[in-house]
Amino acid sequence: MIKLSEIRLTKFGWFLTIGCLFPIVFLFLAPFLLLGLFEIDDIWEAKWTSFSFEKKTYWVDNVFGYMGVEEIAIENENTFTLFGASDSTSKEEPHPIAIRTTDGGKNWKTTKDSINFRDAQFFHRGDSVFMVRYLVNTKYNAEHPVYVSTGDYMNWEYFGNTEYSGRGYARVKQEDSSFERKSFLLKKENRLGWIYEEQCQSSGKKYAQNDENWIICGYDKPSSSIHEVHILHKYKGEYKIHSSFPNKWHIFTAVGMNPSDFYVEDSLFVGLLDFNMDNAGVSWLHYLYYSTDGGKTWHNRKLPKFSEERLLVTEDKILILGLDEYSQKGRILVSILTMPRPKR
Repeated sequence: MIKLSEIRLTKFGWFLTIGCLFPIVFLFLAPFLLLGLFEIDDIWEAKWTSFSFEKKTYWVDNVFGYMGVEEIAIENENTFTLFGASDSTSKEEPHPIAIRTTDGGKNWKTTKDSINFRDAQFFHRGDSVFMVRYLVNTKYNAEHPVYVSTGDYMNWEYFGNTEYSGRGYARVKQEDSSFERKSFLLKKENRLGWIYEEQCQSSGKKYAQNDENWIICGYDKPSSSIHEVHILHKYKGEYKIHSSFPNKWHIFTAVGMNPSDFYVEDSLFVGLLDFNMDNAGVSWLHYLYYSTDGGKTWHNRKLPKFSEERLLVTEDKILILGLDEYSQKGRILVSILTMPRPKR
């Protein structure tokens, strides 16, 4: 006859055995569990999109060369134009190319101009897009011809020359008296940003697309573990910090910020921000950030990673045009994300 004490000892023995085996099994399975978590995390970083957005996707033939899409012009929520250059072949020199849709991405028209060039920069300014050529066959190569495209952006006309130029900027002198200014600076980013080194210490800086009195940038001080986003406002000729918030938190910690677009209108601030999760820049957290009270409080929405993107803010919505030029050879995946314009 089995005594009650023996039964209790048997159950205790089972619990003891399971308790001893659990750490061993966990240590064996932990690497696989971690790999699974990292894979899920990578997919989430790259592709997951906040449910706040309505998303539409389209495919378009990638006729651009190795530099890819160089500039994007968004006229309204249905009309976008992509700019770049064709591939260089032994039979044909590269040409500027514009790909345009007027129905929100369903259909695209491609136009290739007869101008020949090997390299160029494109700048979207107001209702015009300027193309600055390089590697011109002159004695000192000091001046570069500039072309302009307006209207439907399907044709280029000679505009003038550069006084000086570099990566991301060009001082242009016009030869067409119909333009208001004789000379003006084209720029893509705040290349003079080192002046504001006390407020901006990340490489990424952006003027607001509709108001150059505003700049968004990153401030990083690793010695103090400070990684922040700064909004600068120009006051009496000097940029000062108007608003700030910490980088998006992640288990590996975001160590830098790179903005791709920024918009300011009254008390509404909207920015597209990449947060670098390590010093090598391997992984990025990509978000739309917005404030409806002039930068006092901030909200964010998760975005997928894009190779190029632009922001449009209308009276009733926020639109993001995002391009993935590398997801499939010979084609570009065009994503159009929209959400209602937030109200205060």
